[in-house]
Amino acid sequence: MKLFLFGDSFGSFTRRSNTKLDMSKTADENTSWWLQLQKKLGCEKTVNFCLAGTSLDATQWKFDTELPNISKEDYIVVIHTEPSRRWFIKECPGLTNFQNFINFPNGEIRWDWIEFMTKNHDYDKDKIKRQVQVARDYCLFVANKEMEMLYGSAIASYFYKYQTKGYKLINIPAYNIPTVDDWNFGFATTGSLVDIADYEFVPMNNDYMKAFTTITQGMDGRIGHLSKANHNILVDKIYNSLTCNSDLLLEQDFKQEFITADNWDEYNDYGLTAGSFKGQVRERPLGTKFLEKFKKDTK
Repeated sequence: MKLFLFGDSFGSFTRRSNTKLDMSKTADENTSWWLQLQKKLGCEKTVNFCLAGTSLDATQWKFDTELPNISKEDYIVVIHTEPSRRWFIKECPGLTNFQNFINFPNGEIRWDWIEFMTKNHDYDKDKIKRQVQVARDYCLFVANKEMEMLYGSAIASYFYKYQTKGYKLINIPAYNIPTVDDWNFGFATTGSLVDIADYEFVPMNNDYMKAFTTITQGMDGRIGHLSKANHNILVDKIYNSLTCNSDLLLEQDFKQEFITADNWDEYNDYGLTAGSFKGQVRERPLGTKFLEKFKKDTK
C-alpha cells in the first residue's frame, strides 16, 4: 500500500538545485504533512509527483500516465492549483505560472528566466522560445476568469470520477474555484490551502496577501507553504477525510496571524531570500484577478 501525491508546490519540497540556501538552516522535511500522512495511514512509501509551478493539465496528465501503477488499495492525494496556469512547454511542466516568465505590467517575456530554468537540460531552445511566445499571447489575449473557472471545474470532475470508481482519492483545493460544487464524494470540502498559508501572516492594513508579499518578497521558505504547526493540523484533517469520510474543513482550526517581519526567520525553513533565485520569482500565483488586471493594464 502506497501514498501517491499529485499537484503543485503545496505538496512539494523546494528544489535545492535551483536555490542559494542559507545552509546554516536545515529544513526538517520529515515534518511535512505528506510524510506524516504516509506514516499515519500505514503506507510503505510515498510516491510524490507534486511539482512547484505546475498546472492542472500537467497534474492530470501525470496522474493518467501513472494510473496503471496505482491500485485501489493505495491512497491518492490530488492538490488542485490555480486554474490560470497552463502547460505550454512539454519539457517543463513546472514552468506554467505566467508570472514567473512574463514581466508585469508591460507584458514582455523574461528570456533570462527561461534560460535559467532550462539551461541544464538538452531541450530544443528554438521550440521552447516559440512555445513561450504562445503562452504569453494566450495569457494576454485569450485567457479570462470565466474560462479558467470552468476549466478548474472540469479537472475537479475528472478526479471526482475516480472516487466514484472506488479509488481512495481525495481532492484538496489549493485555491478557491467557486464553480466547483463538490470536491469530494461522500464528504464536504470547504476553504483552500492558500488561505491557510496567507492567514499565517499578521495582516498589513487588513490585507493578508500584502503581508505575505512584503515579508517574503514572493520567496516562500516554508515547506509546502505552511508552518510546521499547520502541517500537523492538515495531516489529521486529510486522514480523517480519507478514513472516516469526515468533512474537510480547510477554513477552520488552523493557527493564524502569528508571522511578522520580525519573526519570519523562525518559519522560513529553507532560509530563502529575494536573491535565492536569479531574478524575481513568485512561488505562488496571485490568481485570476491579477491576470485580469494585467490584461487591462497592457491593452
